[in-house]
Amino acid sequence: MRSSEPGAVEAVWRESSARLRAFFARHAGEGEADDLVQETFLRVHEHLDSLVDAPSLPAWVGRIARNVCTLVDAPSLD
Repeated sequence: MRSSEPGAVEAVWRESSARLRAFFARHAGEGEADDLVQETFLRVHEHLDSLVDAPSLPAWVGRIARNVCTLVDAPSLD
């Protein structure tokens, strides 16, 4: 799947946004969920061209979401 394909990112959004929002609400709280979904989709859009196996898309988006969640949970270096 290529990010340049018409509707590619929108299709990923329709398929995954509600599930991701629920995931982030459970792990980071309701107040952070929408921002984390947005961050996840920014990363999906940036790296969609690297997805080799389109059927693995849900697992791939889930891995990106878990990585975003891990970054949020990481202690600050400040």
